[in-house]
Amino acid sequence: MKNFVFASFVLVIVLTLSSCTLIGGTLTEKEVSQIEERLAKLEADVLSMKFELGLVNVDVAKNVEEEVIVMEDDDAVKDEKEEEIVKEEKEEPKVTHSIEIDSPEDETLVHTAPVEFKGTVSKGATKIVVTASSIDSKDVYILQNFKLGDESFWYKADSSFGNLVPGSNEFTFEAYFENEEVVSEKLTVYYLHN
Repeated sequence: MKNFVFASFVLVIVLTLSSCTLIGGTLTEKEVSQIEERLAKLEADVLSMKFELGLVNVDVAKNVEEEVIVMEDDDAVKDEKEEEIVKEEKEEPKVTHSIEIDSPEDETLVHTAPVEFKGTVSKGATKIVVTASSIDSKDVYILQNFKLGDESFWYKADSSFGNLVPGSNEFTFEAYFENEEVVSEKLTVYYLHN
């Protein structure tokens, strides 16, 4: 609206000047002065409207003799606000999650099966995927009893399940979170079958 009013007034001035030139007329100094005054008033009105609508940033600086008001263009204000939003987003600490296997410890030697793994995970985990790898096999399993909100879990490995073989077995536990973050922990268990 404000830009339309200003543009309309400028158009009227241009048309007035053009018509005077076409008919051979000229504007008197008084007419030119009146047009300049109207233009200045219209510019002030437009700035006032921008200020009332919150589209102008006003910085007041005290000078020794007078008060100076600096008004910025609404595009500059938008850019400044966008920069503030970006800064706020960057300043937010990134939430990091974790998963830990409490037992057995890494590099553990076991003689009996099944081997029961117990662990903890940060809040917000949606699922836990376990990959059991050995020289001969690889088994990927999603923990069925784990639900959103759980902070602990367990998993069993046994030769009858196909996820434990004699020798070295590597287990990777991956936790998937609501914010699409994935964290993992690996450990190795050595199984000596009697």
